[in-house]
Amino acid sequence: MQLATTVSLFAAGFIGRLVFLRSHKFRFVVRMVLFYVCIAVASLAGCIAAPIFFLLGRGGLSNRLVAAIFYATASRLTGTTVEVEGREHLERSRPCVFLVNHQSTLDMLTMGAVFPSNTAILAKAEIKWYPFMGQFMMLAKNVFINRGNRQSAIDTMARVARLLKSQNLGLWMYPEGTRSHQKDKTLLPFKKGAFHLATQGNMPLIPIVCSTYYPCFSESQMIFEPSTIRIKVLPQIDTRGMSTHDVDKLIEIAQEQMTATLKQLDTVPKDPSSMPKLKSE
Repeated sequence: MQLATTVSLFAAGFIGRLVFLRSHKFRFVVRMVLFYVCIAVASLAGCIAAPIFFLLGRGGLSNRLVAAIFYATASRLTGTTVEVEGREHLERSRPCVFLVNHQSTLDMLTMGAVFPSNTAILAKAEIKWYPFMGQFMMLAKNVFINRGNRQSAIDTMARVARLLKSQNLGLWMYPEGTRSHQKDKTLLPFKKGAFHLATQGNMPLIPIVCSTYYPCFSESQMIFEPSTIRIKVLPQIDTRGMSTHDVDKLIEIAQEQMTATLKQLDTVPKDPSSMPKLKSE
């Protein structure tokens, strides 16, 4: 009986390993499961740590702690790592607005690698109901916005401006407003919310550009291969003396800078020979 169990386990392990090596879709499923397990573990740690940091008057550390835990675990389990250029720009100004290009689920890994201290996240309201993650984000005093209700969104942004100034925080925002799932080095048109917020509060904008994940990561084609993602943090864009009348000009400046930087960055596979053959969609 014991011999039969041992043989069965060995056979299952051998077959699983063989399928893992031969099927990029199977590798995708395995790595995504590990990815979400890491999210749950990091969020659970955040649920425990956030109240403690809040009582110690160090609430701004909660998000960074969770980001660091998530990146440390997920990068090892998935084989995807991040190289960052320009870290010195992350901590220079508070309050401020961080502008980050928004691609896919993998954004959570790049966020984990580069997330600054004393920074809140602006997230869609639905995230509040995600297990562990939603509870941690509420405890860490992050900001949720109802994108389907314009008046609610406006009221939220006014509240955010007051929060950032009173607590000397940064705010992490995705100006594209939705995931681009890009396969080339382009950005979606920027929404105006981040720029209105920055001009109303005379807060600098700090662009953060992540290299295009494709072809190393694609949810539609079920590809998740180990790679090195490159991130570049750009010098801040000053908004002092500007008003809401300058929003369109600011959008143009930020989009041009981030697009030009994106064209210079590449995500590099760790093992090019393991990359699946891509098909057009």
